[in-house]
Amino acid sequence: MVKLMDQEGRNIHERIFRFALLVLRFVRLIPQTIENKVIIHQLAKSVTSIGANSQEADGSESKKDFIHKFLIARKEAKETNYWIRLVCAHNCKNLELVNQGKKLFDEGEELVKIISAIVKNTRRTQ
Repeated sequence: MVKLMDQEGRNIHERIFRFALLVLRFVRLIPQTIENKVIIHQLAKSVTSIGANSQEADGSESKKDFIHKFLIARKEAKETNYWIRLVCAHNCKNLELVNQGKKLFDEGEELVKIISAIVKNTRRTQ
């Protein structure tokens, strides 16, 4: 198995896994309104898909498939950030939720950058 590392030398799969756990814990803080239930569902789906696709990339049979799976992971990371932003904007009076959401958004942005670099570097070696 390829050990993909982020800038600090941490395994990217582990970092994505920790991010997903934090987002799933964040979801528990979101008030269960009709609107928020839709957002919660979408957020949980997109954040878990990041890790699933990065894991699939590790099992890929070609560089093309590897790149494709990480492109999906990046798309899902961007979608996750959209839902986090929406949670914060819709629940702006809940400062604890907003503050935690901002931290998660920042980590999501970092993951998008790291995944983009993985794709770029892999394309370069194709």
